[in-house]
Amino acid sequence: MDLQALSNLFATTYSPDPNTRKRAELQIRALSKEEGMLPAVMQIIGAEAVDQSIRQSCAVWLKNRVERDYVVGSDTQKPDQTPVSAADRAALKSSLLQLLSTANSRPIRLQLANVLRSMIFRDFPQEWPGYLENVVALLSSQNPQEVYAGLIATVEPIKAFRYRSTSTNLEAITGVTFPLLLQIGQ
Repeated sequence: MDLQALSNLFATTYSPDPNTRKRAELQIRALSKEEGMLPAVMQIIGAEAVDQSIRQSCAVWLKNRVERDYVVGSDTQKPDQTPVSAADRAALKSSLLQLLSTANSRPIRLQLANVLRSMIFRDFPQEWPGYLENVVALLSSQNPQEVYAGLIATVEPIKAFRYRSTSTNLEAITGVTFPLLLQIGQ
């Protein structure tokens, strides 16, 4: 997927001309069904050379796509809904925490945190068994940005599972991360 063309499409969504903007949105919607779109958008979000507004637009699109189509049950799938492919889900899992640690913009970081919460809610722990190890590595880092990403990666699952009384996921997360949080706080 051509990152420059994709970046230009997201830039066009800011066009004052409603026809131009609508065409760009329709092209993005058509491309969203292609495998590889999510990793390409993540590359744009992580590219410091790309304008901040385009990166933020990509982050909002990514959040909406993951919330709407990350895992769709066959009984709840709408006719126009295209589930996120397994390859794109794997790419998200492998690079989202790193992208979160390198994001230097609060609005982008907030969107990525929402993406993370949606993914954790659906995939943790069965489909994302290495998640806690990645969080522990971030929390144990000497790099403040990585520690901050680790804190976000600790809070988002707590938000996802806090009202689920039957879930043991919250205990697993707090049991592993809270001792590290205590060390960070001392």
